[in-house]
Amino acid sequence: MAFTDRGVGVLLVLSAALLWSFSGVCVKSMPGVNPLLITGYRSVFTLFVMAGYYVFACGSLKQAAHTARRAFGFRRAWGSAFCYAMMLVLFISATRYTTAANAILLQYAAPMYVALLSVPLLGEPVRPREWLALFGCLIGIFMFFGEQLTTEGWWGNILGVLSGIACALNAVFMRSLSKIPGKGAFAPGQPRDVSLAFPAVILGNLLTIVICLPWMTDLAGITPYYWKILVFMGLFQLGLPYTLFTLGISKVGALEGVILAMTEAVLNPVWVAFATGETPSLMACAGGTLILASIGTYGWLKK
Repeated sequence: MAFTDRGVGVLLVLSAALLWSFSGVCVKSMPGVNPLLITGYRSVFTLFVMAGYYVFACGSLKQAAHTARRAFGFRRAWGSAFCYAMMLVLFISATRYTTAANAILLQYAAPMYVALLSVPLLGEPVRPREWLALFGCLIGIFMFFGEQLTTEGWWGNILGVLSGIACALNAVFMRSLSKIPGKGAFAPGQPRDVSLAFPAVILGNLLTIVICLPWMTDLAGITPYYWKILVFMGLFQLGLPYTLFTLGISKVGALEGVILAMTEAVLNPVWVAFATGETPSLMACAGGTLILASIGTYGWLKK
């Protein structure tokens, strides 16, 4: 069976969402550890994956540096790096000042922001099937986490909203960078095509480390078992999936990418349930079903 270019992109984004969804069970396996320490060290190990793939894809360190210089000639690359770092740090900070449900719900408003930005910033129209999938997913997210929502922690709620905006802007900037012909980044005789979004995401991880550095020095209580989880998170829960997502979003639209990525919201509590025995409510199950049905219907209508 031959896959279309878009079909490959869909598989890449869904694979990224699957790997992202292990964040909840990983964090719950490290009780008492500062979330900003987790975020910082996760980005350290993420750099090994993304920088390693990037240099390999470019063919040499010299060509990788050449591509990076070209990428950062565009302001959107700096914007993507900043928004990527803010997305990670703001979301983790939001969970400290409000409930996890509030933080997740507010961040997953990101597709709505992408829909509003797709036309003016990317020239990608939002069609009726995309609005249908978008509203179906947002209603499903609300059903999934609605029973846990609270009006308390207004500061955390503000951070959650900002995290969602940063997530949306990062997706839009990455999609915009991926539309720039990567072959032009290389010297004559080196006709490789590498997304210019890669240098932006790599810089975003460096910024995340710098922001989290004050909390990364307190290693009291970090056991060898916790280090294994941190390495796993960096390599396989963030590094590999963001590599896949960066490749995937070059083949699908920004809005389609974030809609497909919402499968993470369904899978995340599933792994937590398996690991801890936490059973989702009937309403949560209905919300998860609606999210998957909306994404499935969108994929069927897109054919």
